[in-house]
Amino acid sequence: MKNTIKTLLVTITVLIATSSAVRAQLNQDLMFGITSASGGNNTDLVMDLGDPANLYYGESWALGTLLASSGNTNRANVQWGLVGATYDGINTLNVYTTSTSQPRDIQNINDIVYYYLDLIYLGYGFGNNGTSLAVGNYFEGSSYTGDGTSWYQQTTAAGQLGGNCIINDYTDPNLSGFGNVAFYDTVNDMNNPSSASQVGIFSLDNAGNLVYSVPEPSTLALAAMGGASLLLFRCRKQALMKNSPN
Repeated sequence: MKNTIKTLLVTITVLIATSSAVRAQLNQDLMFGITSASGGNNTDLVMDLGDPANLYYGESWALGTLLASSGNTNRANVQWGLVGATYDGINTLNVYTTSTSQPRDIQNINDIVYYYLDLIYLGYGFGNNGTSLAVGNYFEGSSYTGDGTSWYQQTTAAGQLGGNCIINDYTDPNLSGFGNVAFYDTVNDMNNPSSASQVGIFSLDNAGNLVYSVPEPSTLALAAMGGASLLLFRCRKQALMKNSPN
């Protein structure tokens, strides 16, 4: 009897650990995705960039060869962006995304992961068997796969399938053409939903160089000084208007 109970407990522990490992792998890494919007049988290129918490100023990835092999080099047609989330085994901690506009407020970012990002992860090697793309690895696949897991279908306005894509309830992570796009972080707080905050910038040039950067401290300091100066000027103006004779 004791051996049976012990075996059962060990089995349950293994199942829980396996489930948590799979779930964590589905949600930990930041994914770069790019696709062509020119129509036809397009090819998505999706690459695992690793834990978003490890990003650093000036970090870069040379993707020129991969972009060429997947046919995503036409400035007029290409759409690209990044999405990712972190997970503690029960709740989503953060959702990360690039966007040309600030992501909308949301009540529960667990829903964003469960219903949208998971499809993207599952479509690109993050299988239910616990396997995962390794950091730096990539996947190329058709933009029109029937299971709805392609980058094109899940993240572009033209490719979306009904309500099953992140663009519907959160934001479009893609930039059309090469250039710079803002990178946002949304912290999970179901009781107090708040807007995402910009934490950096991603840029992609014609040669396929993807670079992460953040505002320089001097720039932030100048912005703060400018804001303080405007506030001081406004206060002085109000004081003068109040004390001036009618």
